[in-house]
Amino acid sequence: MGDITPNGEEFLFEDGEIICQTDIDSRITYVNRKFCEVSGYKLDEVMGLEYKNILHPNMPSEIYFKLLKDLNSTLSANEVIKNITKDGLYYWSNMEIIATKNDNGEVVGFISVSKPASKKDIEKNSELFEKMLKTEKD
Repeated sequence: MGDITPNGEEFLFEDGEIICQTDIDSRITYVNRKFCEVSGYKLDEVMGLEYKNILHPNMPSEIYFKLLKDLNSTLSANEVIKNITKDGLYYWSNMEIIATKNDNGEVVGFISVSKPASKKDIEKNSELFEKMLKTEKD
């Protein structure tokens, strides 16, 4: 589904899956071609970047911390996320994240697979995010 940008342009992320892998500190170590296509970043620009740097500024910090809490307790998480592209547009995705482990069973990073969020999920989460951001500012 698409989203309307502040200048009225619609940015569409309609098909395919975005794959992103990070180390334990959430620094990007791998992305697929779809990630680059949707985000506008070139591979060399995004490698080593902290994932939180591509979250939209209007993403409530509570959602980010919930993701981290879920990953720490269950080693997986699923959230609807609003990301920002290199040129300032944004897109919504349904992100599934799982922890990756080394041969000793220690968590060494995370891999996420993101699909386009549905219009219903975008509407629901837009309202929720607005309420959460208002509470964060109060």
